[in-house]
Amino acid sequence: MLVPESDFYGRAAELLERGTPFVVCRITSAVGSVPRNPGAQLLVFPDGKIEFTLGGGAIEARVIREAVLSFEHERAFVRQYHLGDLGMHCGGLMSVAFERSCVADLPFYRQAQAWIASRTPFVAAYALAGTDRPLDKALLAQDERAFGPEPFVTSVREDVEQVGQAGALETSHAFVHKIPPPLRLQVFGAGHVGARLARVARATGIFWVEVVDDREAFANAERLPFAHHITVAKPDYAANLPLPDERTFVAVITRCHATDKVVLQTLLGSGRPFAYLGMIGSVSKRARLFRLLQDEGVDRSLLDQVVSPMGLPIGGKDPGEIALSMLAEIVQRKNELDGTLEGSIVRWKNRQQLQTHA
Repeated sequence: MLVPESDFYGRAAELLERGTPFVVCRITSAVGSVPRNPGAQLLVFPDGKIEFTLGGGAIEARVIREAVLSFEHERAFVRQYHLGDLGMHCGGLMSVAFERSCVADLPFYRQAQAWIASRTPFVAAYALAGTDRPLDKALLAQDERAFGPEPFVTSVREDVEQVGQAGALETSHAFVHKIPPPLRLQVFGAGHVGARLARVARATGIFWVEVVDDREAFANAERLPFAHHITVAKPDYAANLPLPDERTFVAVITRCHATDKVVLQTLLGSGRPFAYLGMIGSVSKRARLFRLLQDEGVDRSLLDQVVSPMGLPIGGKDPGEIALSMLAEIVQRKNELDGTLEGSIVRWKNRQQLQTHA
């Protein structure tokens, strides 16, 4: 099962706590056609095994070989690759920073993991020059919290303000990468279709997957080991429903029309934003349910944001086929929104003081 990019920091922390050696390979710049953008990260172990990806192919194979060799050499360095020289027809130019793992970096990875879990957008900054000590790193959150050596935090302050829509910036001394909250898929209903949707979504490595059901027999880790988080709602979804944000994709697939209605009414009435809100069912179900909700005071403009029936028209009525069609539509929506889901950029305008925790 693929691991979402958002799990990178937690995985690095886990490996450091175990004492497992690894090299982080991080794309710091890219020009032209390349398989991944700056910020993509790869973990390489001494035996050549890997976790995460820089895009595969010849470039990743070369990076892996050099990372394995680096366990016996300098701790940190940067390599530039002309992809055409590696036989890759895309022909772009990539810079990759190599950095040996160091237990002193554990607080950095733990703090990043905590901010990701709390859906706090932040910027990660990495020094690009190798030294005999751990490389300087810094994390800077939008609420002006900072984590890292104060001199390094100060040195990258102006760089942080220039990260912009591209989400990453390489300077002469540092690489600065904006980390928005992970994309989240909330699946309301853990029946046949809901469980399969959650499973296949987790397998893509794209989403942080949450499953909600009001039946504990359905909403449990033994039945849903692929879910990042499971919520047992109150009976008939009357309460205890997690709410979305602008980076959340929602699928309403509960056991019956009545509970679908309750979930929709709660989500739409919350006033919270979402990237996508879909509901399983037919055109006739949608019409009947929407009439009921309008009669109960739900504004038609809100109902018009609900996608129903869900799924691309690929055919098939097997629960797995239905789940696949739904996920395809959700991913299509994600890609239509590409560039608008990045969350707020960390800004330091008019800041009087920066609190730093080394």
